[in-house]
Amino acid sequence: MRMPVMDGYEATRRIKATTRGMATIIIALTASALEEDRAVILSEGCDDYIRKPFHEEDLFEAIARHLGVQYVYEELEQPLKASAKSLATAPSTVSVEASPAIIDRLKVMDPGWLDELEHATILGDLRAILYTANQAAGQDPILVEEITSLANQFDHDRILSLIQAARNPEDHVHTDQP
Repeated sequence: MRMPVMDGYEATRRIKATTRGMATIIIALTASALEEDRAVILSEGCDDYIRKPFHEEDLFEAIARHLGVQYVYEELEQPLKASAKSLATAPSTVSVEASPAIIDRLKVMDPGWLDELEHATILGDLRAILYTANQAAGQDPILVEEITSLANQFDHDRILSLIQAARNPEDHVHTDQP
């Protein structure tokens, strides 16, 4: 619902104000977790509401619900070990104790790569996060595994915190004292 130049509320009002727009299905995508926002968004003319982070299946289900479409999926030659949805509910493999090690690994990464990872994470774009992480596979496969684990759990705040700590080590002093 937050967009540059014109927000989603205004865009929805303008679309729905036209004759063709009244028949247009609008599915709001928002980072807001407040239930009150759902009522406001729907009252502005949106037909449905999806919160970030979301799985692409959620979006496809909403489209199918409103447009009556059915999807035909192609079988993959090599099936994935686990779906993103099942990984998101799995317990984290990145422990709290591992954070200093992850920060140290991030410190030596190319600043441009860190910028790309940060941008993808801010957008909540799982594919872009995984793609960017995998670019470092030749340099640090352990870091790729740790970032992938956090991304699959949609722990974007943790990824962003780790990037920030790697960029500003003086703000994140690690001690063993209570």
